[in-house]
Amino acid sequence: MDSERVIQRVGPWAILNLHTMWESSHGHYGSNLPVSDADLAAQYHRYISDYAESKGHPTDRLYLDVHEGHYSYLKDGEVHFVDPDRIARAVTGTGPEIIGKLEQLESFGVDHIALSAHSRDGARELIADFGREVIAKTAG
Repeated sequence: MDSERVIQRVGPWAILNLHTMWESSHGHYGSNLPVSDADLAAQYHRYISDYAESKGHPTDRLYLDVHEGHYSYLKDGEVHFVDPDRIARAVTGTGPEIIGKLEQLESFGVDHIALSAHSRDGARELIADFGREVIAKTAG
């Protein structure tokens, strides 16, 4: 779960809820976050403010920096926020582990999943691996 390959492939998906927390904590949606989430959103705010400053971007447009790489790649330094708990929320693992997770999801009524693959991190390899290690072993 903490390999560079997993972090680079799953991290852009795993970080999405942090982008949402940041927006919520900065009045974009007006939600009230639990204290632990508010603390994390504050840490992310410091990170994204520093990131924007390093790029010379205006502070009134932080939301643009927050969503840079959204669902595609991690920005420099953003990997700090990708922890094992966030990674564990994704359907990731070895072929048999993924099949087990998919069977569990199916037992809950899930009948569709989305495979997130980006050319920046070996999309063709990921699709081939998933086809060989998951689809081929569950088709029948």
